[in-house]
Amino acid sequence: MSFRSMMSRGKSVCPMFLLTAFAVGLWAGASGQARAGGSDPSPFAGCFLTGNGVVTISDSGRITGSSSSFYSSSQTSGSISNTGEIKLTVVVTSLGDLDPGRPKRSKTTYAATGLGALDDEGNLYGVLVWESVLGTVTAPFFWPRCD
Repeated sequence: MSFRSMMSRGKSVCPMFLLTAFAVGLWAGASGQARAGGSDPSPFAGCFLTGNGVVTISDSGRITGSSSSFYSSSQTSGSISNTGEIKLTVVVTSLGDLDPGRPKRSKTTYAATGLGALDDEGNLYGVLVWESVLGTVTAPFFWPRCD
């Protein structure tokens, strides 16, 4: 399939191609970190800023965090391996009083998997995948280091 015929298939090909290329780049970077690591403390250990909160990664790769906004709060837990494989569980509590159409204090749990790597400044970036009511969601993320 030529590049020209791919482009004629619509705009959806380009984002998927970019995400695939991004994931391959992450895999290559994480593999290099794994070869340098071993049973040492997690190369990802530290504190990172997320959209509305902070996530902490321990020396063993355990991820914990929380965030809040006007309409909701969330608790994050999970792990990241020395090779960059991420497993996250995020429990979002919606404050229904402020969000019309939602019941009071509804909770939704999301389970995500993905791959992460560190940039030259120690920031964590990667791709996460999870299921939503709209189907499978694949999204890049960038968490600046805060320690």
